[in-house]
Amino acid sequence: MIARLSKALLPSDVRDGWSEEARKAILEVLEKLRARLLNDEPLTAAEKELSISRGMDSWGVVNGDLLEEGAEISNQLRELKS
Repeated sequence: MIARLSKALLPSDVRDGWSEEARKAILEVLEKLRARLLNDEPLTAAEKELSISRGMDSWGVVNGDLLEEGAEISNQLRELKS
């Protein structure tokens, strides 16, 4: 997902509700999470409960495979143990 959001938005992404501002905001969240995980830093309770798809929704993203992938990442975060 980070690789995809690191590139320019596709026309299909724009139809799904993505804007450049949303792309940058969600990318920043994902990059911070990845850095913590790669450095074996424990996630906070708030990070484990993070709803990426809800965040995308607040940015106007309403459809698409990235929205579904964000929901899956959120589920995986909730499953992590400190």
